[in-house]
Parts: sequence; structure tokens; C-alpha cells
Amino acid sequence: MMQAAIPTDKSGLLRSKVSQEIGRNIFRLICIIYSIIIIFPFIWMFYNSFKTNFEFNQSIWALPETIRWENYVLAIDRANMGVYMLNSLLIVSVAIVLNVGLSAVISYTISRFKFWGSSLIYKLFLAGILMPRILTLIPYFFLIHELGLYNTRFSVIIALVFWGMSFAVFLLTAFFKTLPTALEESARIDGASYFKAFIYIMLPLARSGLITVTIFNFLEFWSTYILPLTLISSDSKKPVALGLMEFSSGVGVRMDYGAMFAASIMSILPLVLLFAFFQKRLISGLTAGSIKQ
Repeated sequence: MMQAAIPTDKSGLLRSKVSQEIGRNIFRLICIIYSIIIIFPFIWMFYNSFKTNFEFNQSIWALPETIRWENYVLAIDRANMGVYMLNSLLIVSVAIVLNVGLSAVISYTISRFKFWGSSLIYKLFLAGILMPRILTLIPYFFLIHELGLYNTRFSVIIALVFWGMSFAVFLLTAFFKTLPTALEESARIDGASYFKAFIYIMLPLARSGLITVTIFNFLEFWSTYILPLTLISSDSKKPVALGLMEFSSGVGVRMDYGAMFAASIMSILPLVLLFAFFQKRLISGLTAGSIKQ
């Protein structure tokens, strides 16, 4: 009877492994189909950026007959993509530095020091995540206009800094709470001030969290549209999202599809490269802040 039970157990184990393998393959197939659905529009836009209008009107799905790099030259010349991308890099870089720096100080203070109102301050930042940002746009516009900062890049930078601060404080506070305090206490015993302990001890330990906040901010700040549309009127100061929209809507009755797709590719290229290079660091930063050490 024992010998008869052995093959039965083996057959049940085999069926279990087969069913698990089938389930994994089905899951892989679903992921592959989903990835194709997500990636294909970018591939379609990329190879259409090399077409002429005649080729595009003939078939929007066919590959281009020749590679026309001239479309990218036209995008830089006609759509001013070079100027718009430089404006975006300036605005986004300064906004990220200010946002991450201020958020790190606030998060470290909330997570390490308990004072009256610290819990309330943290909850106010959490409430900022839930508030639609467009509600603050009109009062912010009047404030900027009264301060004489309308039609300046600085007005957009300040708005982005504070618009992204709620999420940054939320993530970094959770991250700082998971960091061990032994090294920080040792530095205090050796005579280091709280500021030096924060700069030389805690910030290097929070590097993954800081990089995660930086990547999220870059992805959001680079594609912002409604804010510069409200605060900037000069073409020489507009970021890439606003410039691309005006190029696609201001070409008149004759649409240059190749140049439009080329400009679109150039606008999303920094985002694709950033996510491709820092994907693992982004995931590790998000998971690290959720584990109690």
C-alpha cells in the first residue's frame, strides 16, 4: 500500500508543477501583450518620424522608404525644440535641487525630532497630496502677478518646488524613519552638530530615497503643461511640453507629420533614458522605504 501511494504522490506533485508552469506562462503572455500595447505607440511614432508627408498619407503603418534625419533638423529649427528643451532642463534642474533639498531637511526634522505640532505638520503635507493642484493655480497666478514675477522661469520653478514637496516629504519621512540611528548618535557623541550629522551621515544613507524622489520629480516636472501655460507668455522661456503643443497646433492647414513626430521623440527621450538607467535604483528606493530596519 505504501508503494502504491508513492506514485500517486509523484503524479500529484507533477500535476501541481505543470499547473504552476502553465500559470506562469499565462502570466508571462499577459505581461508580453501588455508590454507590446504600451511600447508599440512609441515605436510607431519613432519610425513615422522619418517619413515624408506623402509616405505617411499613403500608409500610417508602413515603414519609411528612406531614413529622413531632416525631420529632426526641421523640429529643431521650426519648432525651436533646442530652446524649449534647454528651458525645461533649466527649470527642472533648479526645481529638483530646491525640492529635494528642502524636503530632505523637513523630512529629517519630522522623523528625528518630536516637538509640538510635528505630527500636524506631517499630516498637512499628506493632505497636500490629496489636494488637486489646479485649485492653487488661480491664487498663485495673482500672487506671481503682484510680485512682478509673471513671464519668468522663476515663477514656474517655485511652483514646481512646492507642488512636488508633499510627495517628497511623505516618501523621505518614511525613508528616514527606517534608517538606523546608531551612526548618527556616534557622530553626536564625537562632537558633530545635528547639521553635520545630517549632511555627512544621514544623507548618504538616504541616497536611494533621494534618487527615487529625484526621478519622480523629473518625470512630473518635465511634462508639466498647465503651469507654464498660465505663467509664461514668451516663446523664448517656454518649456518643451508647452512648445510642443504650440508647434503641433500652430502649423496651420499643412501638418508636417515627420517633424511633429520627431519633435515628440525628442521631448520624451530624456524621460526614457532616465527611466532606463535608473529603473533598478527607482524600485530599490521605493521598497527600501517600506521595510523597517
